[in-house]
Amino acid sequence: MATESDFGVGQELRRKSLHLAMIVVPLGVVVLPSRWPGVIYSGTAVALVLDALRLRNATFQRHFDHLLGRFARVHERRGLLGVTWFLVASTLSLALFSPDIAVAALLFVVVGDAAAALVGRRWGRWRWRGKSLEGSIACFLSCLAAAGWWIDDPRMLLVGALTATVVEFLPIPLDDNLRVPLSSALAMSLARL
Repeated sequence: MATESDFGVGQELRRKSLHLAMIVVPLGVVVLPSRWPGVIYSGTAVALVLDALRLRNATFQRHFDHLLGRFARVHERRGLLGVTWFLVASTLSLALFSPDIAVAALLFVVVGDAAAALVGRRWGRWRWRGKSLEGSIACFLSCLAAAGWWIDDPRMLLVGALTATVVEFLPIPLDDNLRVPLSSALAMSLARL
């Protein structure tokens, strides 16, 4: 498994390209609104089982490390993978919030988090605790662009994108694949009131 310092721009680009592939989750909700949540719930269950096997079975762990270990971060060695956290967040977002808010919140984490990481790693100069102002600006603008076609209330969109950006930037111990969509979905729900 890679260490945090092993993630240069090239490695981060490969990791974030996989992260961006998760855009199928929110887009699936748009295209197949009645069937897709069931697919996500099933995928979440499978991911949790696979992570449990990986964490408890040395043979399974070795196979995982051989196939996909280079994409995992150090903190994922003893905990859930980012993709599992994303699927848990997807399940909770779809279960707790309206579909328009859930889709926007998931777009925020898929696109905004990738933009923050790539821009921050490449051009980030103003840093605080491993995050950069440049990455946060890229996150905010990407969140607006990613969900602007879906959310027609500008106030709700701004509140959601700003919340996603701030929560992505802050050193909160929860995985950002969980905290970004849930916090931005809650903020958009409150902004809608």
